[in-house]
Amino acid sequence: IMRIKFLTNGPVQNFGSNTRALNDTDYRVVVNMAYFMMKHYHTLHGKHQPTWLIQDFIANSTAHEKVDSLVRDRVELLLLPCFVWNIDLQMEIAKLYRERVPNGRVVVGGPQLIAHKDPDFFKKYPYVDYAVYGDGEKALSDIIDYLATGDRSPWVNTIENVQGKAHVWPFAVLRDELYWSTSPYLHQKQFIRDSLESLYELGYSSNQVMIGVEFARGCMYKCAYCDWSQNLTKKVTRRKAEWKRELEFFRDLDVSIRETDANFGQFKEDIEIYDYAKSLYSPDRNFKFLVWNTAKLKQNADHFMIGNAETYGKPIVFSFEDTEKVVLEAMQRPSL
Repeated sequence: IMRIKFLTNGPVQNFGSNTRALNDTDYRVVVNMAYFMMKHYHTLHGKHQPTWLIQDFIANSTAHEKVDSLVRDRVELLLLPCFVWNIDLQMEIAKLYRERVPNGRVVVGGPQLIAHKDPDFFKKYPYVDYAVYGDGEKALSDIIDYLATGDRSPWVNTIENVQGKAHVWPFAVLRDELYWSTSPYLHQKQFIRDSLESLYELGYSSNQVMIGVEFARGCMYKCAYCDWSQNLTKKVTRRKAEWKRELEFFRDLDVSIRETDANFGQFKEDIEIYDYAKSLYSPDRNFKFLVWNTAKLKQNADHFMIGNAETYGKPIVFSFEDTEKVVLEAMQRPSL
């Protein structure tokens, strides 16, 4: 049975304090839920069911130490999400891992990569076997089944290293009614609990954990600099899962959550989600729902900003894309 490991290697983020003490409640680990979502998709559709190991959330050791751990855990398929803050570390780990585990396979993905546009990608990173772009669920599921069984139907959203040359499989937006209508969180509660427990064993507590929750994927605007969906599509896909039960689950986990949507509040249901989360809030517990990415079209950002300030006691933060009229007009996006 294939053994899979996902290394987030994210930073520990400071939300208010200049200190770095482990007991500082403003110092938080933001949990990337992509691994859970890909695992859920493969559970629904995959032919080979592998062993999914608990992910490493934070970059708390060197690349050599990480690879020592991968070897001890007998990892056969290594998944490395790449962002601006971790890509150098991820590629160093990939290189060391392939040196020590020649039969292992490495899959990279994330907004930092432009492998689908770079024909020399595998000349720069010859130790990478596959790079995923766009929606990653089906792409990873296909890779797992192929490595386990040898069977392959046409792939999507994957750049394959074929003797050092990049074979780019076509892009496709994920349209899967079963996947979008079932909750990746409610269907693997214990795995999520076990994953969070791995953080607590490092000394973090539930008031230092924030989970990023996706309600809608994609953005309809045309900002050229944006990495949302790697700017491949302007389609927005909305999950149809039981969000009330999901919020109750996160409340029971006693952690903070935030949305990972590009424009939370674009849909009427977003207001309902936020208000229901506020109704679950208790000042003597850690659960709260903080909205960071408000809708750029509907003028309802005040609903979340005031809610964050009055209910949770959190400061309001404004981010400006630009101040020049010509730049703002080129974005073709309405402004609050």
